[in-house]
Amino acid sequence: MEMQCLIQSNLSAACPALPALRKKSPWTEEEDEILLDYITKHGAKKWDEVARKSGLRRGGKSCRLRWKNQLHPRLKKDPFTVEEKDYIVQLHKHYGSKWSLIAAHVRKLKLDACCDD
Repeated sequence: MEMQCLIQSNLSAACPALPALRKKSPWTEEEDEILLDYITKHGAKKWDEVARKSGLRRGGKSCRLRWKNQLHPRLKKDPFTVEEKDYIVQLHKHYGSKWSLIAAHVRKLKLDACCDD
């Protein structure tokens, strides 16, 4: 039985007749609550394991990105301040259009800003 599930999961992307094992639709509030609850209890590591053991029909990468970009409790979600906008302009002058590097700096800035108290 396990082998059949393993074979089915490997073929599901290639064979449209097999049922999809992972959701590709937008995240729901219920899924967010499940992910938050699981990470609160078990921590945010081994994302494939988080996806599997939490009961979500999502991939580990999807869970990681949802946590990192949307649900992380230290993530500041306010609009950019004038200082933050200036910082982004400075980073762009330094890095050019390497937005992944710029985003990493801004993410760190926003995480640090919310935890200074």
